[in-house]
Amino acid sequence: MAKFLPFLVLLSLALGCKERALDLELPYAGDKLVLFSQIKAGDTLKMEVQKTYPPTGQYTYINGITNATVKLFDEKGYVETLKHGKNGLYTSATGLVWKENDSYRIEVEAPGFPKAITDFETMPAPPVILSYEFSKDIDSRSNAGTPSRELNIKIQDSDIEKPNYYMIIIKRVVGKETIGVNVFDLDKPSEFDDPCEFRYFGRFVFPDFCKVNGVLAFRKGLELTYTYSLNIDPKARDKIVVSTRQISKSYYEFCKTYYAEDDLIVAFKTPYPRYTNITGGYGIFAAYNEVEKEFVLKE
Repeated sequence: MAKFLPFLVLLSLALGCKERALDLELPYAGDKLVLFSQIKAGDTLKMEVQKTYPPTGQYTYINGITNATVKLFDEKGYVETLKHGKNGLYTSATGLVWKENDSYRIEVEAPGFPKAITDFETMPAPPVILSYEFSKDIDSRSNAGTPSRELNIKIQDSDIEKPNYYMIIIKRVVGKETIGVNVFDLDKPSEFDDPCEFRYFGRFVFPDFCKVNGVLAFRKGLELTYTYSLNIDPKARDKIVVSTRQISKSYYEFCKTYYAEDDLIVAFKTPYPRYTNITGGYGIFAAYNEVEKEFVLKE
């Protein structure tokens, strides 16, 4: 009898696993504009204009909305209409750059879509760095025996009267190639469930409520080894680049509500809306100010 079991299993699968179409209506609010712009202090005002797509059914993906009218406003009123370049990217026709403390909002209209309006967004001040330390050699907590170095950054919170938000990006540049860095925590047993920070695409994001006497301390370990590839010249200049940003509250909330888990885990979680500061559409209009520090490992 045992030799017939595989045949019976296959037969039952063949008879029982038939495709059946489900007549299931998924909610869709209709086509809306999706606006995306994260602008650094000193960069030209710009806005990318895309659209939503239904969760099911046939549709054709397009490279941006190219026939939109994108108007820029400051606190006094209308400033200018941004000019379309390609693939739905609109840029200031006058080369207007976003400076510290300046506030703007954007209105976008396009045929067949509701008008989308951003909230006012103010460019924050650059972060005030009190000190950097990157000289103490340590062992990796992630991979025992891997040469590593301790990174310490102290940030002076810029304004005690209101909450402030920060982001730190760490990357390694060898010659012309930018590669990732394995970063591990030193002050806590796990990088997860930390009330003082979270990761967004490998970037460290944190509010100012974990400051001590107005100072925020950032302490991590960086592994110094990396995997060589044909694109990397081992004789080239090798450095660690640390970018410290002061970001707007909108930027912070957008990062915080990103689905960090993979698709399978998200499928079993209660869905929650991603933050947007766009009325009548979706997306983000955000500002940040940044300072950079380089640590040369090899000339």
